[in-house]
Amino acid sequence: MVRRLAVLLLLPLLLLPSGCTLKAYQRAELVNKVVASVLAIAGAEVPQFPANEQPIVTGFITAGTSINNAYGTCIDNANNALLNKSSKFLDCLGVFTKALNDPQLLAQLRVLNPSSAKKIQLWLTGVTVAVNEAIIWFGGQAPSPSTVGPTATSAELHQFEIQVRRELNGK
Repeated sequence: MVRRLAVLLLLPLLLLPSGCTLKAYQRAELVNKVVASVLAIAGAEVPQFPANEQPIVTGFITAGTSINNAYGTCIDNANNALLNKSSKFLDCLGVFTKALNDPQLLAQLRVLNPSSAKKIQLWLTGVTVAVNEAIIWFGGQAPSPSTVGPTATSAELHQFEIQVRRELNGK
């Protein structure tokens, strides 16, 4: 199911309009854009959470934005370096994954009501799929995805994929 989301979400995005495959920096940058899109969707959905959970959800989104911004800076610096860019991008993805999977960050999400935890799990799945697919593409080994709630159904993953695509395209 998660693999299907990866294919649906990233495969068409990994092709340039000319039909050429993306270069390393473009692929690394695509992860940054996908994550930013997921976080934008998440931010728009905060009002749907119970009032007592909104500060926790907002804190998670803020942390995710900070992690994604640091990742963007990391890949920009790697792109400007004369070193092996693929390995540097892989390093950036590793730091991103470690920060995203911080037990303290995730612990506060596991106490939310089941409906809230399921929604956050959907966001986390979208981010994890984008990051893990890039890690594999750059030759790394993707870590196991984190969980904070019930796994989304195929239909929910498909609907979320549509939302992310719209966000990526600015619609």
